[in-house]
Order: sequence, then C-alpha cells, then structure tokens
Amino acid sequence: TRSRSKRVLPALIVPGPNKPKHIDSFLFRGFHHLSAIQRENNGAGIRVFDAVKKAVVSSRTILWAATADAVGLTEIDGRVGHHGCHGCRKGCEMKGRHKPSS
Repeated sequence: TRSRSKRVLPALIVPGPNKPKHIDSFLFRGFHHLSAIQRENNGAGIRVFDAVKKAVVSSRTILWAATADAVGLTEIDGRVGHHGCHGCRKGCEMKGRHKPSS
C-alpha cells in the first residue's frame, strides 16, 4: 500500500446512498474542531505525554491533505465535474469537448 493505515485517519465519511444537500454541514464540525485544537494553549498545540521521552510535550495539529473520489471532490471544492467545460482540476486552459452524436 502507498500509505500505512495506522497513520491515516479518515475525518469525514458521508453516509447514505444519496449525496448530501449541504456538504458544508458535514465539513463544519470537523473544521471547527481542528481550529479549536490549533488554538489550544495560544497556538502551541495540545499537551500530550510522550512515552519515549517520558515527558509532556506540545503537539501541533495541521490539516495536511484532503482528498475524495472524483465525484465527491467536485462537491467539496465547488469546481466543475469531469463532464464540465474545464474538468481537469489543474487550472489549465484545456477546454472539454462534447461529441454531437452522444
């Protein structure tokens, strides 16, 4: 595997067979919690016990990467989907094509 599962923590899983009407209602709670953790101890982070050092250390939490499948990503970042005019997600100028016979 590309990443070890013990180091990957899924923060959000949207349940159900249908997509949510307001994805921000699912994202807000996680971002609010992350923001509160980042502001803990005036930005120094959460104080946790390090068993290797046998001392209490400050642990700063960051959002390193966010990903989703192709359909879910368009809902999160608000861009056009893969069937849209500029669907490559790289910000390039490549314009999509529509086949008249399809």
